Amino acid sequence: MALTDKIKQYAGDTTGLDETNAMKQAVDHTIAMAKQVSPIQYQAFVNKIPIKATIASGLELASNKIFDVVKVTRGDYTAQPIAPESEKKASDSSSIYYAQTYSPVYVVDFEGSLKIYPDCADTDASTRGAVYVVFNSDHKTVDDSAETIKDNAHNLFGQSIATTEKFPTHWKQYLILHAAEILLGEKLADMGDKLPTDLDADTTLFDQIADLDLSISYTFPSTDYQNALDKAQFLVDKTASVGDDGTVTSAQSWLEDEDEDMVASTLSVAAQELSRANAILGEFQAELNAKVTDKSQELQEFQTNLQKKMTLYDKIISKLGVDYQWTQAQLPIVQAKKQEFLQSVGKGGLHDSPDEGQV
Repeated sequence: MALTDKIKQYAGDTTGLDETNAMKQAVDHTIAMAKQVSPIQYQAFVNKIPIKATIASGLELASNKIFDVVKVTRGDYTAQPIAPESEKKASDSSSIYYAQTYSPVYVVDFEGSLKIYPDCADTDASTRGAVYVVFNSDHKTVDDSAETIKDNAHNLFGQSIATTEKFPTHWKQYLILHAAEILLGEKLADMGDKLPTDLDADTTLFDQIADLDLSISYTFPSTDYQNALDKAQFLVDKTASVGDDGTVTSAQSWLEDEDEDMVASTLSVAAQELSRANAILGEFQAELNAKVTDKSQELQEFQTNLQKKMTLYDKIISKLGVDYQWTQAQLPIVQAKKQEFLQSVGKGGLHDSPDEGQV
């Protein structure tokens, strides 16, 4: 089973989470905890690098991705660590603290470089040194499916070291638990971003539905309508006249002249104008009714889609709630398992000397 599959057994679905970074953080954290809890087991993480060249200029730890310097030897002697403030004395032959071949020392200076005093002679096997280091996650390759965590090949002090695994199998369980804890924390942090914030604007959880605009734009044909009404009024009103010669032609005027035929003709024309006004009004009303019908259909469709979105919204909230509760409950379980692991390995090596065993 792949490492990520084992992590998912504790963290659940990790879709969208940074599994690679979580694994990387877990590697460094596991190394640190192994050093703290069980110095003897910590030795399994160590690489011995023989020194085949002088290192007067120092070995830069950070650039060489070294997590920890466990031990330094020179010939048959173990070099003792000293503070950077004592470096000058160790290299001063007139000082009582001058480092001798039988009492070598090493220092990690303020620039993060490791130096050995006296320096290791390149050609003299009797004074040739070795550095025991643990590399950090930047110098390791995690093979998920093969469940291996190997140190990359490197060349330090003129010594080529091939790719090798320096990560004890049983400590991978702690790495899995810590990576799961990191991912569970990420899931809790990300849940706030997964909540839909607006029913119309969210483009990932909901279908896009534009805000509904129920306003109806129209233009009333006032000119033609008013023209028909005015002509009808002119033909009926006794003060109206439409002839160029000023002849009175209104129905009321013909009525006063007792000309029944002209009254009937004039009223007929007035009725035609009123009919024209009604036709204009009817066309406008029909157009307006059509727009109202379209808006009604749009409103009905919007209400249907809105209800679907609300239902989906409720489902999402419900699922997120369940996921949040599970994640919140799972986190202390994973943390407890980490503590159980540390207690179990600590009983076997918590107070052991780091000088025992391989290094």
